[in-house]
Order: sequence, then C-alpha cells, then structure tokens
Amino acid sequence: MKRLKIQLYFQSAISTFLQSDTLFGEFCWHYRFLYGEEKLKNILGEKPAVVFSNGLPEGYLPMPIYPFGRNLNDVRLESGWCEAQEFYTSMKDFKKVTYVKKEVLENCILKYPLKVVMEKLFEDFCKLREDEEEEREKKEFNCIRKEKEGKNPKVFLRFDYVFKSKGITRISIDRRSGKALKGFLFQERSYYTEYPIAIYLLYDPERIERKEIEETFEFMGISGFGAKKSVGKGKFSCEFKEWDLKETTSGKGKLAFVSLSTGYPKAEEIKDLYAEFFTKFPKHGREFGEAAIFKNPVVVAKQGSVFIPKEKKEFYGKFERLSKNPEHLHSLHIIPYFVEL
Repeated sequence: MKRLKIQLYFQSAISTFLQSDTLFGEFCWHYRFLYGEEKLKNILGEKPAVVFSNGLPEGYLPMPIYPFGRNLNDVRLESGWCEAQEFYTSMKDFKKVTYVKKEVLENCILKYPLKVVMEKLFEDFCKLREDEEEEREKKEFNCIRKEKEGKNPKVFLRFDYVFKSKGITRISIDRRSGKALKGFLFQERSYYTEYPIAIYLLYDPERIERKEIEETFEFMGISGFGAKKSVGKGKFSCEFKEWDLKETTSGKGKLAFVSLSTGYPKAEEIKDLYAEFFTKFPKHGREFGEAAIFKNPVVVAKQGSVFIPKEKKEFYGKFERLSKNPEHLHSLHIIPYFVEL
C-alpha cells in the first residue's frame, strides 16, 4: 500500500474527535456522494483500500502506553515521604500527557528499547516541570518582565491543550411554531484548535486513486467533519504531503508497535499487549436516514496502546458489523508505529 499524509487546518470548531474509525466513516459517506455506491463497495471488502491514523497535532505522536519506572513504595523506602509524594504527583501528571514531540520520540526509539524510552521521557518531563516552576516563581517576583521570544515548542502536550473546550448555552426551538421554548436551555460543547492536524493514511492504488482521496478530503472540508455540520462545525482546508515517519527498528530487539489509530488488532495478529480500552457507542451519519442511529457498542484500544505482533505488517485490525444494516462496516484498523522492547 502507498503512504500519504494529510494536514488539516480547521476554520471552525469541531464537535467530534478525529478518531480513525470516525474518519473512515466520514470518508466513506463523502466518497459515496462524489463517486457513487459501486465505487464505495470497491474500497470495502475483507481488506480495506484505505486505513487512517487518528488526527494528531502536526509534529507530534501519541504518548506510548507502556509500564515503566520505580514502584511508589520503593521510592518511599529509599527517599522518604516527601520524595515519594513528589514522584507520585509527577507520575500522575505524566500519565495525562497525550502527545510527545515526534523528533524527541523518534530519536529515543532509535537508541533505546521502549521501557528505557519511557524512563528518559519521564526524566525530561520532570526537568521541564522544574524549569517551568522556576520561571513561574521568577515572574511572580518580577524577575522576568517580558516573555522570552522564540520559545521552543512544547515537548509534551495534553489533549485539552491542543483541543480547547468551550460550552455554549443554547435554547430549544419549538418546531411547530418556530419560536423559542421558554426555559428549555441546553449546553453544547465544542472544541477549538490552532494546531494543524496531521492524518497518516495507507491506500491501495489499484482500488483507489490518490486524486480521489484528495478530492474527497477537499469536499469533506467544505461540507464539514462530524456532528453539527449544519451549523458550520468541522470546516477545514487541507494540504497533501509525503509520509514523514521514520523507520525506527533495527531488528535487534523484540518487535512491538504503538497504535496511531483507535481500533483493535485481530486476536491472531498479536501475542501480547499493553493497552488502555474504552467502550465506544458509534452512530450512523445523518445520511443513513433511519430512526435507529446508534450502532452496537464496541470496545476499542486508545491511540498509544502498545501491541506485540506475531509478524510485521503494514496495518492491523479488521472490519466489524455493528449496524442493523449488514452492508455497513465499522473500521477497527490500526496504523502501527514500530518500536523495539
């Protein structure tokens, strides 16, 4: 399969997270609108013609979910309660990190096995925290009067730093009269981002052309991504670039991969895993036009989950039939970022 990177620049708020299975569903609806039902069926089947990563802030990758570090009780016995409390606080904050700078992660993975990589990242995280705390104290005592110009971009990002949340209070409309319903208020939550969002994808050139992918994403940007398209949510412009993920395995260590997608590999594809799961309640798009908009719930692994595969492949996972309509497929495919344990 060929590789492609798409960079999105959002021009309005979004109401739906950019997870790979949702991206696949949106892509299929827009592709069907442009090219018809028969061409859509051609890109489905046992093996997908296109596989997506989650939407990631440009220049960042998911923080791997992998056990590492010392036990809290060991820290307490070695260094005392104060050191243990500081260690516990740092570890809690480190676990909230969603993204890590791509160059930093790549450079570490090229040199060390994943457990050492996580320890190095944690050490860097603690040092950056100390530096930020020291700078904050200096500002409070007026030692720093101006912000430093040309600051280096953050190495670690939390999700709520990239996608800032805002609640908007709205009033319900009486559909019979077209007037506002007195006292019927509700709140909608929207997400805003100033970061360009990168999507990595694999596609089969014998079943789908790059031009068709580009036209579909351009159409999606005009139409809108996710919920609340009709009120202007999810609008974006896009650029199409070359895949920029480096090969990070030497063949010396035990092969594993970090998931760049929301999904789950087939049982026969993996030997072991270090993952976090959540239950997703997927819905059909408005184009489905039926009262039963919800599909069956499905358990999926978060981005950053680590899997030990039986063999190296371009992608992992499968289609699931979660809809009452047997022709509707839900993509649980994963794009891997290979590492060594």
